[in-house]
Amino acid sequence: MGGKIVNNMNTTKSEVWRTFVAATIHKIWAERGRRRMNQMKYTTQELCSKIVNDMQLYLQRRLGEVEDYIELRVLMSRLNIEVSYQSKHITWIKWINPEEDVIMLNWQGNEEMAFLVR
Repeated sequence: MGGKIVNNMNTTKSEVWRTFVAATIHKIWAERGRRRMNQMKYTTQELCSKIVNDMQLYLQRRLGEVEDYIELRVLMSRLNIEVSYQSKHITWIKWINPEEDVIMLNWQGNEEMAFLVR
């Protein structure tokens, strides 16, 4: 399966929303052009179906692998999009007692933000 790895639920949701907006604008603009040129006109139902179909095709190709969140599983299921789910990577952080005469603060439990106060 092609596509990029999307490693954040918010990134995937925003990708779906951007695709929805882009597909909607494109199809409405194309329909406007058809009507102005007196070509075949689509019904509202046909137009909505084409928008959803375009979204599905684009996202199916674009989203190769997403992080495994229940909300994303529900969203992909509702949109009928098959993706691979990447398990979340858990980093265990352990508190190490400071040396004597040293005060250690752990900022937000994040090992990259920890600092020493002497």
